Amino acid sequence: MAFCVTFSTAAAHAVQRGGSVTVLAAGDVDYLDPGETYYTFGFEVQMAVHRTLYTYVPGSRKPVPDLAAGPPEIAPDARSLTVHLRSGVRFAPPVNRGVVAADVKYAMERAFSASVSNGYAYAWFGDIVGVPTRPPRAPTPHPRN
Repeated sequence: MAFCVTFSTAAAHAVQRGGSVTVLAAGDVDYLDPGETYYTFGFEVQMAVHRTLYTYVPGSRKPVPDLAAGPPEIAPDARSLTVHLRSGVRFAPPVNRGVVAADVKYAMERAFSASVSNGYAYAWFGDIVGVPTRPPRAPTPHPRN
């Protein structure tokens, strides 16, 4: 695999907003759908345009809240958890509304849907009680308000 990256910054250690990046690679983006992307190049695009409940900052192995308002609240029996969403997070146009819990629920259900070929859903979440053992029908999207 060939991979070459060039940055148009004045110095490698200087922080600069904007600029350009040129990438030469022997791979391609597999899917633009965040539920179906599987390979590195697809994830590069997804991480640039989609938000997740938690993310990682460079150089750290500890997840930090992104859409989440803070760490998950784990029930005393450790069989459920609650994640509160950060307020003020909005979808870009044309959806152009606030992100709500139903959106996260939809994304999680969609990951296990027979209509989405997600290669990671069962690997990441398969041990959770209640996860379907076979793909269900496609979930109903959250209505646009």
